[in-house]
Amino acid sequence: MQIDTNFKLEVLPDRLYAILKLIEYKQYTREELRHLVQPLSNEGELSPVLNYAKTCGWVSENAAGKYELNINKEDIHSIQNFRMKLNSILFSGDKTIFYLFTEWVVSQDEKILGIKVNDYNKENPDLVREGNANFHLQWRLWAVFLGIGNLHNKIFVPNSSLRIKDIIQYYADELKIDKWVPLQEFFTWLKNKCPEFNGCLHDNSISVFLSMALRDLHDQGVIKLEYHQDYVNIWSLTPSVFHEVDQKATHINIRGEHIE
Repeated sequence: MQIDTNFKLEVLPDRLYAILKLIEYKQYTREELRHLVQPLSNEGELSPVLNYAKTCGWVSENAAGKYELNINKEDIHSIQNFRMKLNSILFSGDKTIFYLFTEWVVSQDEKILGIKVNDYNKENPDLVREGNANFHLQWRLWAVFLGIGNLHNKIFVPNSSLRIKDIIQYYADELKIDKWVPLQEFFTWLKNKCPEFNGCLHDNSISVFLSMALRDLHDQGVIKLEYHQDYVNIWSLTPSVFHEVDQKATHINIRGEHIE
């Protein structure tokens, strides 16, 4: 399974997922799919999605003109599986434009909340040279689906709590569940699974948006963060006087009740 990062604006992950699930159920012609898919109710919207899926090798058209699935059905068993599969490809191997764009956004400080997504290229012109000038328009929609953050009007708010939650649940057998583990150990594991966070952890300081994601997961009960005074390896989150984990933390507990 591969991903073409030359995205088209009409091609969204949730649309792709819907088409793939239909083709998993039954082989359809393009015309049959056009009648089935809503709100992709016209050829102008359906064609880019099907063409993209063909370019990636996820589907193919047989001699009868019907589309058949070319990917592991487990990869589209659920939205979470599909999201996980896409992330595993996009953040492994060579650094594509999507990887570079995401890596830059999640490592920024709170100043990025005052910048519209449309102006990202002005902040980092190198991103334009790596991709097309309008890549940010496609990136923001894929990033929301993939659990990288949320859109508020024209502002993107990085919050990778969903991405981290997916990773924790999917690789639970690699983790020490319901036990206090040093944050250093957890971050070494996390950076291996989510290399886009490498720029978010520096000299035992946790970036503002990774701090936000960890506090979000703490509030959800997925993890618990604690500061153990007798432990020497102390990590500093971005200060938050309104949260019970205000700044210092040394250990993390992955809560088994949230591992499905």
